[in-house]
Amino acid sequence: MKDLCRYRQSHRLSGFLANVKRLKKQFRINSVTLNQTCYANIRANIYR
Repeated sequence: MKDLCRYRQSHRLSGFLANVKRLKKQFRINSVTLNQTCYANIRANIYR
């Protein structure tokens, strides 16, 4: 019984870590696209 509980906790933890990794990846992608749009806006303002 204890082993099952421990297994479920570790399984939940690994799932949580996978979610964090996925969120980090999404955030990195979002920050990259944000930087690109910022640069595009700056260039548009310079060349206007």
